[in-house]
Amino acid sequence: MKKNCTECSVLSAILQRALDGNLKYLDRLILVGCLGHFQDKELILDIMKQQKNYKEEVTKQYLSKLGKSYYPVTIQYMYDLYGEKPEPHLNPQMTILEYIADKFGFRVHIQQNMYEEKQIQNQKDIDYFRMIRDKELRYMKYQ
Repeated sequence: MKKNCTECSVLSAILQRALDGNLKYLDRLILVGCLGHFQDKELILDIMKQQKNYKEEVTKQYLSKLGKSYYPVTIQYMYDLYGEKPEPHLNPQMTILEYIADKFGFRVHIQQNMYEEKQIQNQKDIDYFRMIRDKELRYMKYQ
């Protein structure tokens, strides 16, 4: 992955720190946001296993608890977090996951998965709203 993502200096630096086993806290958040949504968590687990302070139980708990809460950040946001300016050839509105997917030629698959996750979340939100609405209506009828 590092070899294919050299055009994005911040991501390349994060991946180099991952290979060296020295990920910073912010690096971990970026990677979990990008790779934590996959059904198969092997890629993110493999990256975390290479870290010098890796603890299997803590990592698995963290990923199961927060993996769905973090989302891929845009290139611009990631560069802002690290106090740098993106390279001119990069699309600052592209997410890191889209950038990685483009480098490996599977962007369509990633977009489809993100669309499906969004649809599932929308349905959960609608169901939650309906539950609250129904309870409020029952309460109003009871009064």
